Amino acid sequence: METFLNSTNINIAAFKRALPTITANEMTELTSPCYYPQHKKFFFQFLHYANTTEADTKKIASRFWKNIPDRMKLTIWTDNTTLFQIAMMHYFLKENEPLLFNYMMLLFGIRQYSNVLYKFLKFCDENAFRYTLENIAKTHLFAREKTIGNAIYFISKEMIKKYKKGILDLNDEKISLFIGEYRSRLNQSVRSFANMYYDVKEKGLSISVTREPDPESGEIYQLQSQDKTDRLIDDVVKKITVYKEFDKQSMIRAKQLTKINTSLATIITNTITNIKYSDNLKTIFKLFLKDVSSVSKLCGKNFIPYIRKLMGIKRTKDRVYFKQQVTILLMSVLEEIDYKDKYENLTNQTKFSINSFLAYYITLIFRSHICGSSQAFKRKK
Repeated sequence: METFLNSTNINIAAFKRALPTITANEMTELTSPCYYPQHKKFFFQFLHYANTTEADTKKIASRFWKNIPDRMKLTIWTDNTTLFQIAMMHYFLKENEPLLFNYMMLLFGIRQYSNVLYKFLKFCDENAFRYTLENIAKTHLFAREKTIGNAIYFISKEMIKKYKKGILDLNDEKISLFIGEYRSRLNQSVRSFANMYYDVKEKGLSISVTREPDPESGEIYQLQSQDKTDRLIDDVVKKITVYKEFDKQSMIRAKQLTKINTSLATIITNTITNIKYSDNLKTIFKLFLKDVSSVSKLCGKNFIPYIRKLMGIKRTKDRVYFKQQVTILLMSVLEEIDYKDKYENLTNQTKFSINSFLAYYITLIFRSHICGSSQAFKRKK
């Protein structure tokens, strides 16, 4: 792989622009039933960024596995796309770009999932797929992690812990084990899912999508009681963590307000879609709504000043407050993406921008969810 990488002229800036967005989009698409990721176009896009060709990637296998001839008999070890992705992971680690490494690891998993899905489920019925996902055993990886995207994310984190050093060192034995273990774990999960799917199809079971309320038709949330407040918060949290809804416009607006870089913004917005952050988000939204007494503060021009005020608090008698809880959530996210040490070495102004980005992003999602009309938000006095 070193021989291959030495023959390239990698445009790392292009990877920083494209890789986070591609990964986030793929993770979002995985929330849809029967989504078969298509990665050939990304492969050629990445080849262009690396200033290399597909023909050059086909030479990696013969050079890298030359001391392990038995590996040449199995396609998953000699696949040029697989080895190119691993070569890029190695390069990103060597160049101290852990975020790009994490993104490429996720894309590696998504591609392997796609291959396994085609193997076990060549044709797909969306209703049966959805029913299977909703009713599969709670111990199944897809159920335990709530979504298929989360399941791939979970396996990727496990693979990073176990094989990161081997990829950095280009240890052929470790990389061989990495490819085999990742593929095997996906094989096991998709096979058992497919078995239940075919059983569901045979029995004629299915599930339909529940229609979302239409704000223009008057089916809007009105915050008139604590129960309705809690239900509203639950709905927004589910959109983020269960249904993995990525709000591109909210991210763009939050970036404009804080000026943080796209790569970090994308990985933060993608990481908070994990179900384990549901309680953090619920607490933040409750504190966010605590002093909202008018439509204009949430849906009008006073929204941005209101968030600035919440994030500008330096002293308070409250034991639990909005800015504090946003910081707690951010620290958990940064630790998960291996960015916490780098964050601690940033200037206070940059740290504040990152904290504010998260605050703006999640509250903008909340705002867009309920501000469909001027009557979308009412608070009982």
